[in-house]
Amino acid sequence: MKTNYLCFSLIMILLSCGEDGAPNAGTSDEAEVALKMNKNLVLPPGFFEVNPDDVEIDNSVTVSSGDSQKVEISSGMTMTNSISFSAPNANVNAVGMRFGTTGPIYFVPINTSGATAGTGLFGFQITDGICDDLSSICHDIKCYEFAQTDSGKISAANIQEVTMVCGNCD
Repeated sequence: MKTNYLCFSLIMILLSCGEDGAPNAGTSDEAEVALKMNKNLVLPPGFFEVNPDDVEIDNSVTVSSGDSQKVEISSGMTMTNSISFSAPNANVNAVGMRFGTTGPIYFVPINTSGATAGTGLFGFQITDGICDDLSSICHDIKCYEFAQTDSGKISAANIQEVTMVCGNCD
């Protein structure tokens, strides 16, 4: 199984054009694509959603990207998200992600056992149906990754580029 690592980040998803190089019809609105990505995101049991509008940012918690390379995401493939954090108060208890600038953040609990720094790992998948709507267009989209503290506050996000691989995508 091929494993790809993502770091806390803003993720750019680049889909290619049709075989003749011309853009094809399909979903191209960035917010609509993000919504489709989130609806097709499969996370492990125990994940939970947090509305970022309802929580405070904890600026003492930071997230970082360990890999500056673009990561390929293929629909139907199980991947591992690797989210590194620094928390001087040793209070991170979950890590999460969200495609796009709005909507809930999807968190997965982690056991950091009082660590002031560490990495949260969790498997995720984008279902096969995503390519039906996205494989024939060219566009960019953003995805964010976060850490959550035991008091419910969240970190600011960090940036990582990925490529969504569908059909004629390269």
